[in-house]
Amino acid sequence: DDGVLRGASGGHCDTAIASALSIIVAPLVRGRIPTLVDNVLTCITPGSSVDILVTDHGIAVNPARPELAERLQEAG
Repeated sequence: DDGVLRGASGGHCDTAIASALSIIVAPLVRGRIPTLVDNVLTCITPGSSVDILVTDHGIAVNPARPELAERLQEAG
């Protein structure tokens, strides 16, 4: 590993920021590595452009979108 980033986001960040509703689906843990962490070295899609995160352990709604949390609670 030489520390050089060789991949690309594939448009993930562009789609998330331009959409009216951004829903990210991912496992909470991949192998032994958590998907959701406090700090990152490289940010491809900022959390501010993610509205809902769906994992195998539950659903998290961005606190900036309380209307989405209300609609999910109403839907049951």
